[in-house]
Amino acid sequence: MGSAIGGSLVMAVGISITPLAMAAIVVLLSTPRARTNGVTYLVGWVLGLLILGAIALAIIGSARPGTTSTPASWVSWLRIVLGVLLLIVGTSELVSDPSSGHARALPAWVGKADNIKPPMAFGLGFVLAGIRPKNLLLAVAGAAAIASAGLSGQQESVAYLVFIAVATVGVAIPVIVYVVMGDRGPEMTRALGEWLTRNTAAIMSVVCIVIGVDLIGRGIAGLTS
Repeated sequence: MGSAIGGSLVMAVGISITPLAMAAIVVLLSTPRARTNGVTYLVGWVLGLLILGAIALAIIGSARPGTTSTPASWVSWLRIVLGVLLLIVGTSELVSDPSSGHARALPAWVGKADNIKPPMAFGLGFVLAGIRPKNLLLAVAGAAAIASAGLSGQQESVAYLVFIAVATVGVAIPVIVYVVMGDRGPEMTRALGEWLTRNTAAIMSVVCIVIGVDLIGRGIAGLTS
């Protein structure tokens, strides 16, 4: 199981570093229902990753040809395809917003953040966790790494729960800062949100390109071994 967790760890970190998702929770922490919205957002985020992973593991597991210690060639091809798609996402981020250090426009709902209630915060976390292209590709890649390790169903579940825990660190940090820092919490989370909106494109591009190259390299290694 350790190899499965290790093989999926890079993808989990990639999901954790999602600037828009982190900026969104910072905005929610500035609302009158800050703590409630923050917690429900995290619950939605975890549930989104859980459902996405369950679907991916079920599909990939059903295509696995029996028990074997060596991943099938289709796993390597899947890694290559996902790696190429991540490279496309990463380069498109640079092309769409080449101006480094300038704040990117946030979604329209940000202007109505004070009216956001817990159900909407939950839905926002759910959507940002699994529907955005980068997170979707990384979650599938992580599930593929786990499913190709030849584990039992219970071991796969534990490995994916570890994956979710790591993938949640990035959005959990603003909540922890807000709660732990007391009166300074709102100011610190606001500064974090401003920094994230200025550097979203650069962060997303680096994460997608680095992980995309890593996946392509693993896929080629798997085909030639």
